[in-house]
Amino acid sequence: MRWIGMDEAGLGPNLGPLVITATVWETPLDWWQPASRADAPASALAASKLFWESQQTAISRQPVRGDDRLHVADSKEVYSPAKGLSSLAASVHGLLALWQHHSEGSGGAAATPPSTIGSLIHALDETYHHRPAESREPWFAALEDVPLIGIGGETSATANLSTGARRWQQASAASSVRLQAIQSRVVFTPEFNQRIAATGNKSAAVSEIALELMKSTWQRAASRDTTPPPTVIISDQHGGRQKYDALLSHYFPDEWWTCLHQGDGGSHYLTPGSLLSFAPRSEIHLPVAAASLVCKYLRECCMEVMNKWWRERLPGIPPTKGYPQDAKRFREQILPVCHSQNLPETLWWRMK
Repeated sequence: MRWIGMDEAGLGPNLGPLVITATVWETPLDWWQPASRADAPASALAASKLFWESQQTAISRQPVRGDDRLHVADSKEVYSPAKGLSSLAASVHGLLALWQHHSEGSGGAAATPPSTIGSLIHALDETYHHRPAESREPWFAALEDVPLIGIGGETSATANLSTGARRWQQASAASSVRLQAIQSRVVFTPEFNQRIAATGNKSAAVSEIALELMKSTWQRAASRDTTPPPTVIISDQHGGRQKYDALLSHYFPDEWWTCLHQGDGGSHYLTPGSLLSFAPRSEIHLPVAAASLVCKYLRECCMEVMNKWWRERLPGIPPTKGYPQDAKRFREQILPVCHSQNLPETLWWRMK
């Protein structure tokens, strides 16, 4: 069976990119045993538990002191400013190494390990180099030259990262699990503002981007099939949205969707051979947790680059994560420089 897990990072901030990621996995078919169409969500939850258990020699959802397994969970649990990027970087390194391992010999995008932030975004986001330079803020103009943060280099920390990655490769092989793809959309502020201006609504703009990525990911995975496997697609909810049937009809007009439930606790839809769920706290599923980690890592790398750019022009300025309260402080401090360098707010400050 196939799993596609989706999540985002950076929906709430006023500064920095919005990142949406999908991870695609293949697992044993006998994990998927719905008794009926209505039983599909419960069967997916049961299969999800088997998925976690099959990888538990390499990854942990709740590591304890002395546990050297990779931490894979909601990115809010893996990363915090107080903890630093080390645990998040280790887990993302493991994911990238697993993807590369499963891509070897297939000529996939992960065949060459990325070494810079720009090369990682290029490997994950197929639209990245097709977008004009003005679609991103000036401090993100040279991401191809910035080394990945917390990953790479000949250090003892890198050796530990590689040990965790090898252990995950072994666990996946033993359980017939395969990480088929990681795909992202990194949406910088100019594009984000253009999307909001076009839709008139932040929620609509985010759903539009997410469904575009979902469609691309699903179609790319299906293009390799001779016989389509059962597919479970799980996404975190888009803000407070509970109804997705109109969106699905628009982005997947050739599919016949049956709504199982829309509302509190999640929204679930069936099409022949596939289950699609939008649910709160969907990081309880490994494919969504993996997507959450990649999103957060990409965004944190970008924010490090932004803060460095501004420290070079305003020495001593405290860094920001871009969230509303502190973003207002940061905005007031950088406005004089932006005015002098003709950097309009629509280039770097989100409309909503």
